[in-house]
Amino acid sequence: MLTAVSLVRHTSRPVKAHLSLDTGVLATLAGEGRRRELTRSASVENLTRCLAAGLL
Repeated sequence: MLTAVSLVRHTSRPVKAHLSLDTGVLATLAGEGRRRELTRSASVENLTRCLAAGLL
């Protein structure tokens, strides 16, 4: 049995990314970030790592 595993490399080199999000999505992202004591950027990074790991 073979399984594909996504790899997200942590480069310690932040870049700016302009994202256009629905206002409801942004509000949820900000609210979850506050609840977990994360910035919106950290929340997006965390979500991306979870998606790549197949946790979501």
